[in-house]
Amino acid sequence: DDLYIYNKESAGKLFLGTNNDTKVTIDSLGKVGIGTSTIPHGGIGRAKFAINGTNADAQGPHLQYTTDTDDYPVFQQLNWSHDNISLNFDSYFDGVWRSSDAGSNFQIYKNVDLFSIKYDSGINPGDGVSWNDGFVMDASGKVGIGETSPLGKLHVKSADSGAGADAGADELVIEGSGDSGLSILSGASNY
Repeated sequence: DDLYIYNKESAGKLFLGTNNDTKVTIDSLGKVGIGTSTIPHGGIGRAKFAINGTNADAQGPHLQYTTDTDDYPVFQQLNWSHDNISLNFDSYFDGVWRSSDAGSNFQIYKNVDLFSIKYDSGINPGDGVSWNDGFVMDASGKVGIGETSPLGKLHVKSADSGAGADAGADELVIEGSGDSGLSILSGASNY
């Protein structure tokens, strides 16, 4: 009742394909390649499992997971191109960013030299998501919370003030359109 497929050559590979084209390769070390017969692809890096796909295309090397609950992805890894990679939680891209869960949607995204954590909520499954930036880090290490172009090492923004940060005092920037401030909370009353 079991089916075994072997290549008994010590350095041989096993190839599986369709339409007269190799789609999956298993090498003699047990490494698996989809879309590539060299694992890792091009011999660059380290991998037991390698996927190669079309750059900046729906046929790219993307991964998506679903459960028996419904057809909406619980997780999607979108490897669109260099400098455009996202990990999507209860959200997905099919030409438009969409929700998989009405409760919340999150995304970790590296795009255009920015690393960000994005969020949205209350969006019905299958409907479009309008991402909000929760955290953004630029290539120089500046971090923005509520700000995509941080003016200091840490820039916390609730609304646009229209003002710029002083270059001599930009380690921490707190910005709001009205009164802004910083609260330091302590459990001890002696401070």
